[in-house]
Amino acid sequence: VAALLGQQSVQSVLTDAGSSGNPDRQDNLCDANFYFGDKALAESDPATARPLLQSAAANCPADAIEVTLAKYELARVP
Repeated sequence: VAALLGQQSVQSVLTDAGSSGNPDRQDNLCDANFYFGDKALAESDPATARPLLQSAAANCPADAIEVTLAKYELARVP
């Protein structure tokens, strides 16, 4: 939430989510990549959105809704 409000950088959130000490690492990275990618796409920033959404599509657990959503959003990236 802090990153979405501009109080924490996206990179900081991604770093924290990917920390080796984080027991929910895969799920947290999945969520962060998808939602920050979707936010960048909504803000008309495809250069930022594309790699985040690609990471979500490739690395989220197969049963995560974010996989399907990331693939859908990638199809919309100009």
